[in-house]
Amino acid sequence: MAEVTSELTILLKVKDNASAGLKEAQNTAKGLEGTIGGLKTAYLGYAAAITGAIYVGKQIINTLSSFTSAAMENQSAIAQLNRVLGTQGIAWQEVGVQIQSYANQLQATTKYSDEQVMGVITKLIQGGLSYKDAMRSVNDVLDLSTARQLDTATSAQLLVRAYHGNIEMLRRYGLYVKEGKTATESFNN
Repeated sequence: MAEVTSELTILLKVKDNASAGLKEAQNTAKGLEGTIGGLKTAYLGYAAAITGAIYVGKQIINTLSSFTSAAMENQSAIAQLNRVLGTQGIAWQEVGVQIQSYANQLQATTKYSDEQVMGVITKLIQGGLSYKDAMRSVNDVLDLSTARQLDTATSAQLLVRAYHGNIEMLRRYGLYVKEGKTATESFNN
């Protein structure tokens, strides 16, 4: 019996020691759990900050890209208009300020951009109108574009054809022009 008691005592001591070890392991695990939770919270905070920084960076890039694109479109419109003006012996330096001022004014008061306005002037001059006639006709082109929901290039082409006497094209769009003795008189009507 003493032998059983001795084994029982050993088993109880092992159980007590194991319980104490398990309790200590549980306390350590709880401490680690708190540390891991803190790390998780910190990680999520850093991830949110990085995501926000990436979003802001993309917005900056998109804004700079649109500014660059607009500047390139403007330079392209000016270059095309400069080439066309050259065919009439007019230098951009002579009329550029006037054209840009007019285009900016129309951009501020209509739905058309300054590049579109310069494109209209280019199309009209390419179609055979003088610089002065083209400048006088810009509002007519924009009015036609708005009224008939046409793009400015198509409207400019229609006015160029009318200038050359082909008013039949205008009739197809429901526009009737009083015919004159010459193509220019019809156009001016």
